[in-house]
Amino acid sequence: MKNQNKQNILVLTDLKENSLNVLKSAASLAHMTDADIELFHVKKPLEVVKHENQLSATRSIEEIHANVVGQLKQLAHEIYRTHAIKVRYSFSFGNIRNEVKHKLEQQQHDIVVVGKRTTKKPAYLGDNMVPFVLKNFDRMVLVADTKNVIEASESLAVGLLKDTTSDNPLAATLAAHAKKPLRLFTVASKNPAEVEAKPHSGEMVRYIFEQSDTVVKNISNYITKNAINLICVADRNKQPGDVNLNKIINQVGASLLVPAN
Repeated sequence: MKNQNKQNILVLTDLKENSLNVLKSAASLAHMTDADIELFHVKKPLEVVKHENQLSATRSIEEIHANVVGQLKQLAHEIYRTHAIKVRYSFSFGNIRNEVKHKLEQQQHDIVVVGKRTTKKPAYLGDNMVPFVLKNFDRMVLVADTKNVIEASESLAVGLLKDTTSDNPLAATLAAHAKKPLRLFTVASKNPAEVEAKPHSGEMVRYIFEQSDTVVKNISNYITKNAINLICVADRNKQPGDVNLNKIINQVGASLLVPAN
């Protein structure tokens, strides 16, 4: 049963090979924020009914239903085994975007977790869900990297695109769980020299980058160099001197926490 006093995390899953890693990151987020988790999957109609015979079609649906439930149950069991967190799960048949949008509108979730694209081919059964979720869900979104898993431990490394901890309680909570110093990445709109490891506060080191066509690549290199697991973004709407959020999502090898709109 859902606890009304806890935050609620919805994890969208395609049940592909990286689904467990995305769910592990969500579980770590739930552990640090005391939240409940629901796992949700959509099965396309074309994957369901490929039979002319009604009886065969019915059996096919029943088999697919049992298979999907089994996969969701296995993921939930693994998270309970490793993180001691119970995961609710559900799925539906239909158009992926329509069903996800209906799910977002039907229930109040505080955070949605969606995995990054792993190849140039569209993800999540043919649909790139990240921009769709950012457009249709105005609350917190975790874009989970499928390889760099978030772990709720002292080894968690958090970076900030601008200092987001003062006006984002969730980012502040996650930063409190992370090892110190935090890494703060900022982009200057004019032409300063790049500054590495400039002291910003007792628990933070600031990196300043020159605005250029390669700024996202440069930031990504420093994120990799510092083995950062999670980047907290200040604003999902691009402002002067900011970097493009889509480029950050696609090029940075870490999960991104995108704030409410």
